[in-house]
Amino acid sequence: MEEGLDSFNPAAEEEVKNILKVLPNKTCSHDAIPTQNRTVVVVVVVVVVVVVVVVVVVAAAAVAERQVSTCSAH
Repeated sequence: MEEGLDSFNPAAEEEVKNILKVLPNKTCSHDAIPTQNRTVVVVVVVVVVVVVVVVVVVAAAAVAERQVSTCSAH
């Protein structure tokens, strides 16, 4: 029986983590982000996304508050 992408056994999250942990850190001159720097980049991206979300939520709350006060004044 031939196996393809439509027939496979899903891997458990822990199994994938264990496989990734034993892989060596490899890099080459063509890597956009070398392996040793990826964790730092991911953390920075997550922090930036969280900050942007907070700014958007605060701005939306300010706009909503302004609309409520404008409607109350009439």
